[in-house]
Amino acid sequence: MVANVFLTKINQQRTGRPIVDTKNGIRRRVLIVEDDHATRRYLVGILDPLFEICETSCGETVVDLVRDFRPDMVLLDIGLPGIDGYSVCRRIKHMHEADNMQVIILSARGGDSDLSLAIDQGADDYIVKPVDPTTLRARLQLHCGLIDARSAAHQYAAELTEKSTFVSEILEARRKEQQAIQDAAIFTLAKVAESRDHETGNHLIRISEYSGSLAAALIDHPDPSYRLTMQESLALPRLSTLHDIGKVGIPDSILLKPGKLDAEEWRIMESHTIIGWEILEEAVKHFPSANFLRGGAVVAKYHHERWDGTGYPCGLQGSEIPLLARIVSIADVFDALTSDRPYRDAWSPERARDEIIKGSGTHFDPYLVTVFQSLFDEFCRIQSVFAESTTPVFQYVLQAQSKAPVMAPHMFQQTSL
Repeated sequence: MVANVFLTKINQQRTGRPIVDTKNGIRRRVLIVEDDHATRRYLVGILDPLFEICETSCGETVVDLVRDFRPDMVLLDIGLPGIDGYSVCRRIKHMHEADNMQVIILSARGGDSDLSLAIDQGADDYIVKPVDPTTLRARLQLHCGLIDARSAAHQYAAELTEKSTFVSEILEARRKEQQAIQDAAIFTLAKVAESRDHETGNHLIRISEYSGSLAAALIDHPDPSYRLTMQESLALPRLSTLHDIGKVGIPDSILLKPGKLDAEEWRIMESHTIIGWEILEEAVKHFPSANFLRGGAVVAKYHHERWDGTGYPCGLQGSEIPLLARIVSIADVFDALTSDRPYRDAWSPERARDEIIKGSGTHFDPYLVTVFQSLFDEFCRIQSVFAESTTPVFQYVLQAQSKAPVMAPHMFQQTSL
């Protein structure tokens, strides 16, 4: 059947108040899809004073008309020749142009199964023929209200998205500000540590890298006692640079002594763990916003504890030792063994590895030792890359900003470490 398609213009001399789009003032558009000429003329006569109308007798033309005419509503007859109204409805609802379009089915059949089938195909309403003029106008006015409400909801959602983006930008700026404050604090403390001992700078860089490698292996670990979040894992490399901050309180005669320390000197040297803890905890006490330093305080105090309880300063045993301190302990010892000392030459990475394995279950956490073994090649790479580095630790800390998160106040409570 040849399509009978034409656009019926509103006759401005006829009575009736046009129904318009409340957003832009344009008359609402209705596409009438009906193969019976008399019925189609009847529908046009009912709606012509109110809407801008496009009509067709052929279902095959509907998709193109929807795309070109952009109707607000489609009055769709079920009994079309060729493709039926249900199929046409389904096609319309799959078009992105029909996102807010209402499809009203017209049918001489009024059974529950017919209504259910229409709804299943995406129809928004179902009107049984013969069509009452008052009922049809009322139903279409109702659908106009639904269209307006949905458009308003979409606009509101878009405004919320815009505002949310604005708020996110503010929060991101705040996050960067907080990160800058945290990095400034760590920068200052690391710079103090670096100023006491030229060897410390390279040591801290390697400690940071070693600790980061071990921590990364524990992200979302299935065992809660070894589990670190991504944020904790990325923060530990920065905090690990503070593990020996307490050495600022150790006399130069002991800290820089070229030979081995005697018993009393060792006692004084061991106090650097408590000194470091007190420095960082004092900062947190006076400046609560610096609570992120508590993780560094935990590492400073406990990184010389031993798995068998023979370490210092508290003689903690096993899992009593905070997890971050157990991680840094392995990193610290590996670096100490592979670095030159006034009283001995640096050990090879392989010899240092074997010494750490030997200390599994006595000095070190046995499970973390197995993690260390799996990362040995990475430790060797780090040891090689930073062996002769001249990068001051404070510059290294600043260079690492881009991959380090802001440390939230709750991240490093001692009870969770």
